[in-house]
Amino acid sequence: MDIAERIRHALESTSPIFNGRRAMITASLGVATFPDDGDSADGVLHTADQRMYEAKQAGGNSVISASA
Repeated sequence: MDIAERIRHALESTSPIFNGRRAMITASLGVATFPDDGDSADGVLHTADQRMYEAKQAGGNSVISASA
């Protein structure tokens, strides 16, 4: 969770210039752990993917580590 938040914050605080305009970068991240969120790599990745979509649906630019 801490690493995902650091990544999200680093992206958010970056503001590159594209075609002469400042761009805003955000990220929606899902976090899952083994074995709590799956008993295989595929299972953990599936859970992390679901949580990423939850973060997007909640408005984006956030990290979700557990289902609500």
